[in-house]
Amino acid sequence: MISQLRSIGIAVALLAGAAAAQASLTVYSGVRNSGPIGTVDGTPKTARDNFVAALTSVGSENFDSFANFAPSSSTTLNINFSGSAGGITGSLTGDQMFVVSDTLAQVGGASPTGRFDTTGTGASSDVRKYLEVADSFTLTFSAAVSAFGVYGTDIGDFGGSLDVILTDSSGGQTTRSIQDNNAGGAADGGLMFWGFVDTTKTYTSLQFVVSQGDSLDGFGFDDMMVGSLRTTQPPTVPEPMSALLALAALAAAGAARRARR
Repeated sequence: MISQLRSIGIAVALLAGAAAAQASLTVYSGVRNSGPIGTVDGTPKTARDNFVAALTSVGSENFDSFANFAPSSSTTLNINFSGSAGGITGSLTGDQMFVVSDTLAQVGGASPTGRFDTTGTGASSDVRKYLEVADSFTLTFSAAVSAFGVYGTDIGDFGGSLDVILTDSSGGQTTRSIQDNNAGGAADGGLMFWGFVDTTKTYTSLQFVVSQGDSLDGFGFDDMMVGSLRTTQPPTVPEPMSALLALAALAAAGAARRARR
């Protein structure tokens, strides 16, 4: 009897450990290594749509309201996630970042940069804008968030790469690779979406770590988003190992019942 109870305890403990090991952070990502400059489609758009579907009260900063070359005299750009619950704002800090319009980026011209606005709602290219970045930068939120997403353009065409360091509310840090060096080199028009939703942690800041590769590699960022978790989530499908452990626990419990008869 004691050995049977011990078997039940071990099975239950293993099952609990497997459940705890399941990640609470879900990443949504998609990359298009080339394509028409100014077009948002393919796996990046699918990733973005899935990210938004997991949230409510999604707030977005598309940079269209800023003047070209903002911030002109500082290293900080204050942004607003319009539509977010609680009116979340953010502070972008970095040495080599500024807002630029599609017109100034020469989209469709003789020498396009490959970076572009991903919102696509402006009446003309003069008002369609994005954040141009050539070095690492940090985004600090006015209130901790459980979800964040962003479009990136022209990332890695000169061998550059991009990582993000997430700082949670307890001060812990997690590093995620957003885009590794492209072995073949992405052409102009490259597009990516990267975002995450965490069901157990909130985050106070993100640091985007830019690696330049062999030469200066400019990146574009647009449509930075935050949102609130949905109160009802789809049922979780158990991982295979968790299911096996559940069966083991049930079998051990059945053996114990039979022994008592």
